[in-house]
Amino acid sequence: MLKDRMKERKAYILMKKRRLLLTSMLLIAIAVCTMGAASASEMAVDLPQGVKTLIEQTYPTHLLEGTWGHGDEQEGTFVLSLSLRVEEWKEFILCIVNKSQGDSAYAFTIDGGSTMQIERAPTEVELSQSELVITIRTDYNDDMPVTDRYVLHKNAHGAWTLISGTNTEVLIYDVDGTQVREQIVMELSIKDGMLAYVRTIEGEQRHYAPVPFGESFERYFLLSNFDGAFPLTPFAFDNSKMSKLIDTPLVAEGEELKQADLQVDELILVVKLADGLEQIRFCTWDEAAKTFHVENCKPTAIDITFDTLHFYDGDLGLHQYTEINGESYHCFVRTPQGKWRLSEIQGLEKDISLGSNYAAEIYGVYWWRNDRYWYGEHPWQDILLMDFDALPTSADITAQLDQSNYALVSNPTPDTRLNIRTDPTSEAMSLGKLYSRTPVYVKEIMGDWVHVSVGSAEGMDGYVMKKFLAFGDDKEAVKCAFPGKILKTQIKEHAIFAEPNGDADIVGWTSAYEHFIIGVYGDDWYIVLTRDGVVGYMPRDWYCEGNG
Repeated sequence: MLKDRMKERKAYILMKKRRLLLTSMLLIAIAVCTMGAASASEMAVDLPQGVKTLIEQTYPTHLLEGTWGHGDEQEGTFVLSLSLRVEEWKEFILCIVNKSQGDSAYAFTIDGGSTMQIERAPTEVELSQSELVITIRTDYNDDMPVTDRYVLHKNAHGAWTLISGTNTEVLIYDVDGTQVREQIVMELSIKDGMLAYVRTIEGEQRHYAPVPFGESFERYFLLSNFDGAFPLTPFAFDNSKMSKLIDTPLVAEGEELKQADLQVDELILVVKLADGLEQIRFCTWDEAAKTFHVENCKPTAIDITFDTLHFYDGDLGLHQYTEINGESYHCFVRTPQGKWRLSEIQGLEKDISLGSNYAAEIYGVYWWRNDRYWYGEHPWQDILLMDFDALPTSADITAQLDQSNYALVSNPTPDTRLNIRTDPTSEAMSLGKLYSRTPVYVKEIMGDWVHVSVGSAEGMDGYVMKKFLAFGDDKEAVKCAFPGKILKTQIKEHAIFAEPNGDADIVGWTSAYEHFIIGVYGDDWYIVLTRDGVVGYMPRDWYCEGNG
């Protein structure tokens, strides 16, 4: 069960994923089947009597909703959608009927069955001897038009198989009272034994790791095997039985693929080894070499299960259940350096969030404050080095956090701020002013001055007066004075600048719930600290008043 902070941090992602799941389940269902309810103009196909007779004999209680195709009494191919009213709604079925020269009558052409159940009907169907293109346009609600498109080819054995698909939606959000719309296009292609996704948002493309597969996996794309969930999105791939059907060299002989999580540039597998132990396997795609770089975690006796419903690109949720601890989550995040570090522990004695150099109690802590944050070094920075048989508890985290090199800014009053300067003198240039409880990494104590890096050992370098820092146990009494401001555009990532200048180098990117405002520079800039320890400047006019 996800906690309040995670719900806030991932709100828009969760809505998007649920929307993608629902639309892909019902739209896709329809697409694959190859037909659909139509308007009067789309039902202009004049069905041969042989087709009508077949449908009347097989489905006497169903209503013909839509027809596409071509032919006459001698030969032809038609796509049909039929409906049956069940209490307050309709159930749809789709079928393809075919007759060649010399056949005695029209017959269904889907291997293994005559029809398929669907929840919606296509809005457009293009049918030729070897290609079937299905388009479905649906308004999930008034604000979310969605278009799905499926292209199927008839293979050498006469069976229809999916070769590509497109999912299109519009993401809508508010910026300063103005409604902004972003078009998101997800393209799926299946070629030469590889499944590949490309996501395009406002012209910017992201390529997911391709999925290599063998014959058992390829059969999933046959129209005859359609089960209502062709995976038009990576999220749908992760949460369908497809993820367990990968037949690739990534899983060795004697091993069993238990689960797969597809992310940008990376395919993450849970593999059951020949000796019964389980292992997480990271398969990073090398586009230049056209191969995977494989790294393995330490084998473990625990039952590994990913939560792919609540965790998306750059996040990994390890769900566990034990008789001792009950249900719990160990959550990991991909760092800018490409490593996976522990980021949260949920469901144990208390919920803990971890950054690159801090631990914090999640419960009751608003995202813009850090009163329950402890800064220091911890040993869970790389998932490849972790012992999954001894995953840390909440108590382990706080006990093993080395805080000895960190101090906190402690100003006399909440409305005062501490200058950080370029040299250890009051006459030196100020790099900005820091609010109380800003963490600093202590490099050297120089009498009345301290050489520090703000936020982390790699943060903003400068000098502050020692009397305005709290060390050791005194840090517990320091109250946070960070302002409760929020980004006006919360969904998108924003640049963090190395200097208070919009033309300066960009040192990082952040979104609404991933950073603190820790200081100010003049009247126009804030100094910010991300949860991964990046420090820099962001314009004040990017923010508005929060609810705190």
